Order: sequence, then structure tokens, then C-alpha cells
Amino acid sequence: MFATIHAVAIGTDVAGLIRPVFGPAIAFLGYVLLLRLLVASGRLSTPDPTRQ
Repeated sequence: MFATIHAVAIGTDVAGLIRPVFGPAIAFLGYVLLLRLLVASGRLSTPDPTRQ
């Protein structure tokens, strides 16, 4: 019985540490995908590294 309670307690602690990371990570991925879409469509230009 103690092992089950302990496992549940650890599981909720780990979930509490990981869950706050999901929001910013999803926002960052959305930002990166939006930038890639804008560059691919030609609406946003990237600097040419070969031109000086």
C-alpha cells in the first residue's frame, strides 16, 4: 500500500515540474513554425550570409 501511495505522490510531483514547461514550449514551436511559413511564402526575407 505504501509503495502505491509513494508512486502516486512522485508521479504528481514530476507532473507538477513538467507541466509548466508545456505552455512556453508550445508557444515557441508555434513561433518558429510561423516564421518558417513566412520565410517560405516570401513574405519575410532572411539575410543573405554570402553578401557582405
